[in-house]
Amino acid sequence: MSSNAKTKKKLKNLSASGQYHKRFVLYDYGLLQTEAFKYLKGGALKLLTVLRMRFNGMNNGSISLSVREAATSINASKETISKYFIELEDKGFIQLQQKGSFKYKKRHASTWSLTMEEDQKGNKPRTFKHWKKDQS
Repeated sequence: MSSNAKTKKKLKNLSASGQYHKRFVLYDYGLLQTEAFKYLKGGALKLLTVLRMRFNGMNNGSISLSVREAATSINASKETISKYFIELEDKGFIQLQQKGSFKYKKRHASTWSLTMEEDQKGNKPRTFKHWKKDQS
């Protein structure tokens, strides 16, 4: 492919008609400046990012993610992932909506809500803003 053709293709991709739908995970400054975020472990931040990737703008409160799926996603052990879920809950970034189980005939993953996003009732608790280091 000639350099002229590459340039045209690149310009088309940048134009409105040729722009591809790009997805991203948003962390606002209000969240990034909290004490809870400052003391968040790197693995817990990875897990929070995976949860936020599953958030589509309308499914808060029913974001499904099991320990096994999370372990595969960020290449960590199930025990470590469990600790990260606990850390995210304790610091107020997520709330458990329904505990997952293998006891039912059909197993299901836990469902979560992100406290920095509105849930179906319009609540946006942002409990991570109230976390202090001496609470841990």
